Amino acid sequence: MRKNENPAFGFSTEEYRKFKKYAWIYLLMFSLLYCFLYCSRLNISSATPYLVEDGWSESTIGILTGTLFWTYGLYRIVIHWSRGRRAWDSDLLAGFHHIGPILRVALLQILLYSGVVILALQLSSILFSMTPLAADITALAQQLLEDPDFMPTEEQILQATRLFMPFLVIVLLVLFLPVFYRLRMAEFVVMDAPEKGAVHALRSSAKLMRGNCLKLLKFDLGFWWFYLLEVLAGCLFYGDWILELLGIDLGLSADVLFFIACIMGLIAQTALYIWRKNQIMTAYALVYRQLLPQQEETAT
Repeated sequence: MRKNENPAFGFSTEEYRKFKKYAWIYLLMFSLLYCFLYCSRLNISSATPYLVEDGWSESTIGILTGTLFWTYGLYRIVIHWSRGRRAWDSDLLAGFHHIGPILRVALLQILLYSGVVILALQLSSILFSMTPLAADITALAQQLLEDPDFMPTEEQILQATRLFMPFLVIVLLVLFLPVFYRLRMAEFVVMDAPEKGAVHALRSSAKLMRGNCLKLLKFDLGFWWFYLLEVLAGCLFYGDWILELLGIDLGLSADVLFFIACIMGLIAQTALYIWRKNQIMTAYALVYRQLLPQQEETAT
């Protein structure tokens, strides 16, 4: 194996680095646009009491628009980089040009993932009920059946389900991870060939990932530090809630804390994305290119 070759997919470090010099320009644009859309989460109108109710709709629209469409534009850019082609500023708008296929991919993924979650809930409930670990839940259910007026406290419910939740998480991971990894390349496929539609993207992703799920999992684990930093940056958005849960009082009003938390979250997330997001997404685009059959890669 060559010194700079990736052991999972075989592309060299040099092959990836030559696209890096363009990345910061496009990521700066992406971050600014994302921040502009995410500013709806700031809910400036919520600072005025009589406009609080409108905040959630603004936040939802802004977050969905930013993550769904601008991110897909970034997928188009890194696909170009991975093939040694120049990406254009207009490629950031590619998500808006293919709204139909993108929405259908997202909706189909949600339906599939929801089905897996429902199946995991049902299966884990059945399996858990057949074990001695379900004694507390069984006792609580029996008491509810015998006394219709009985209302369990939150502490009783948590006590009864404390063993079920880890069991559910294990079953969910066993069922969810294979489906999730089989669909991991759907976003790249739909932005590489949007004219072929959402169903083609999901089918192609499942085909490309056949036998490669474990390799991609190992590849993901190599970026554990980035995903941890991304979670920590995301937590800053909810710093006001976290301070409240911890019982820390800074002597500032709720509105001021809300704006400070959002601004800190935006700064941290933007800095993280400019620092490493471009490189990581380009690496995944190279993975996608390596997984494509040779004839398809030549045709593109």
